Amino acid sequence: MVFPKRKTYLINPRFQIGFILTITGFSFTVLSVVYISIMRFFDHYTKSGKALGFSDKHIFFEFILSQKHFMNRLFLFTSIFLIIFEVIFGLLYSHRICGPLQKMKLFLDNQNPDDFQESLTFRKTDYFSELADSFNRFMRRRK
Repeated sequence: MVFPKRKTYLINPRFQIGFILTITGFSFTVLSVVYISIMRFFDHYTKSGKALGFSDKHIFFEFILSQKHFMNRLFLFTSIFLIIFEVIFGLLYSHRICGPLQKMKLFLDNQNPDDFQESLTFRKTDYFSELADSFNRFMRRRK
């Protein structure tokens, strides 16, 4: 996948930062639930070992503890990767939403309604391309 060159990544910082915080906040919530579930899993096996009468030095508890540490490291690295991915994805995705709206705003700010000559176009990868088409049809009907 080739990413287009961009001059400005934050076109509408309020929306884009809010969007990124929303998706990372949702992921943080999901990650928290998964992490708590994993810790309860290990606690369940620790309690089962104690119920079976194993001593605190039994190899069973050493195994559970080593697996718990492994899962903590794995979970930490996976979570960091996921958050970085979401920030990048959120920035690029929100740019595809804000870009066309910003372009339309600038287009309208720089056009004289009585002297409308140009047509509004968006990139193929942007959302709301149908908005540009509808706008251009509207302006042609006004003539």
